[in-house]
Amino acid sequence: MGMSKQDLAKRFKALRSSSQTSLAQAIPLAQDGVTVVSDEEATQSWPSLKRRLPLGQSKVVVGETTGISARFEHTLSSKGLPLQEGSSNDIDRFLHKTEVSVAALCDKLSRVSVGEKDRIAELALTKAQLIAAKEEVARLSNEIDGLQGLKVKLKERGERITELETELQQVKDEFAEKERSWRALKEKLANEAASTYGVGFEVALEQVRLLCLLADISAADASKIVLDARLVEE
Repeated sequence: MGMSKQDLAKRFKALRSSSQTSLAQAIPLAQDGVTVVSDEEATQSWPSLKRRLPLGQSKVVVGETTGISARFEHTLSSKGLPLQEGSSNDIDRFLHKTEVSVAALCDKLSRVSVGEKDRIAELALTKAQLIAAKEEVARLSNEIDGLQGLKVKLKERGERITELETELQQVKDEFAEKERSWRALKEKLANEAASTYGVGFEVALEQVRLLCLLADISAADASKIVLDARLVEE
C-alpha cells in the first residue's frame, strides 16, 4: 500500500505489543475463575476465599469458566479490531497526504520546467541580440576607422585651403598695391601729357605770332577745341 518493509515491520511490532498488553490485562480476569475438577469434588479458587463445592455444582462452575473464556476472547477481538481500523485509517491518511504532496511536487516541477524553458528561450534571444550587437559594433568600428582616415584627409585639405587662402590674400594685397601704383602712374602720365600738350600749344601760338604778325590769336586756348571751324569750350 505504498509503505516500505521497515514501516510495515514497525507497525506490526506496535500492534503485537498492543495485543500482548490487552492479553496481559485480560488474563487475571480468567484466572480469578479457574476451577479444578476431581472425581469426588470440585475446588474453586478465589483471591480472598476458598471453598469446596459438591460434585453436582462442578458443571455450573465449568460453565462459568467457559463464559469467562468467551468474554476474554470477545475482549481480545473487540480490542484488536479498533487497533486494526485505526492503523488502516492512519495508513489511508498517510497515503492521502503523500498523494497530495506528490501532486503538489509534480505541479511545482511542471511550473519550474515551464519557467526554465522560458528562461532558456530568453537567454537564447539575449545571446542572439548580443551577437548582433557585437557585429554592429564591429561594423561601426570599421566605419569609424574609415571616417578617421577621411578626417585626417580633411584636416590636411583644410590646412592646404588655409594656406591657399593666405596666398590668395597676399595676391589680393599685391594686386591692390599694384593697382594703386598703376593708377598713380596713370595719373602722373596724364598730367605729364597735359603739361606737354599745354607747352606745345604755347609753342605753336608763339610760332604763329612770329610768322603772322597781323593774325589775331587772342581767342586761342589750349582748353578749347575746333568744332565746325570754330573754337569752342570742350
